[in-house]
Order: sequence, then structure tokens, then C-alpha cells
Amino acid sequence: MLRMAAIPGVAWVYHTQSLPNYEIWTTVIFGLAFITDQLDGWLARKMNCLTQFGKLMDPLADKLLVITGLMLLVEKSMVPLWIALALVVREVAINSLRSFALQLGIVLSSSMMARTKSYFEGFAIGLAFLGPSFHWLGMPWNAMANLCFYISLILAYTSAYTYVVKVFGTPKASL
Repeated sequence: MLRMAAIPGVAWVYHTQSLPNYEIWTTVIFGLAFITDQLDGWLARKMNCLTQFGKLMDPLADKLLVITGLMLLVEKSMVPLWIALALVVREVAINSLRSFALQLGIVLSSSMMARTKSYFEGFAIGLAFLGPSFHWLGMPWNAMANLCFYISLILAYTSAYTYVVKVFGTPKASL
């Protein structure tokens, strides 16, 4: 629920450009919200508190946080629209595939590749919030964000392919 509560805060701070260091504050709030996903999952497993509510809300909160971040960045031309759309379309398609697979009795658990995609996606959004004025070792943070976005796109569609294969089988070549 913390991730859901953080969404309006991320949006408000990012739009309040008169706030000193608004880019840093947006990144910090987004980053802390993103980290709660790991903390939440670890605590739930450690304390054996997995609930149906958590299984429903956890991925929903992740997706809403990421989609909000992407849309805020697109609005300010910090991320190309095609990248945001490609990532959002993949999420919608995989969620639909998961629902379809459940009807077939197939559970599509999140793969390591998909989790790695999420990390790159989160890093990319956080770095992009900082914008072009922040540098590290002479490299602008937004250049590193772009690299992370491209890696997340590759991982997103590669993992999506593996999910499709798990549900429908390996495509057969026809002559």
C-alpha cells in the first residue's frame, strides 16, 4: 500500500518545479517506493504472511508506480513515447496472458528475467527523473537511464516470449 500511496507524491513533487531539487526528491520518493516491493516480498516470505490480497495488490502497485513514472517522464519529454508504450503494452499483454493461462491451469510465475527487467525499469525511471543536468563521472544520468530502458525493453520482450512459449508451446516452422 505504500507504493500506491507514493504515486500521488511522486507526481506532485515532479510537477512542483519550484521546489528546490525537485528532481532529487522525485527520485528519492520513487526509489523508496520501488524498494518497498523487495522489502514487502521478503517480509511476506520470511514471516509466512502471503495473502490473496497481497498477491493481487503487489503486482498492481508495481505496475501503477511504473506506469505513472513513465507517463510523467513522457509528459516532460524525458522518455520517448514509444519506449513507454512498448513497456506498458508488454505489461498489459503479459497480465492478459497470465489470466488466460490460469484458465488453462498454467501458473506463470515471474521469471528471473522479468524480475531483472523490473530492476532495470526502476533504475531507468529513477535516473530519468534526475534529468540531463545530473552527471556522474562525466556521463549524464539520463544517458544511463536510456541504457537501462533499452536493457529493460530487451528483457521485457525476451521474457514475454518465454511466457508465450510456456502457454502455447514452441512455434513450429512451416514450409
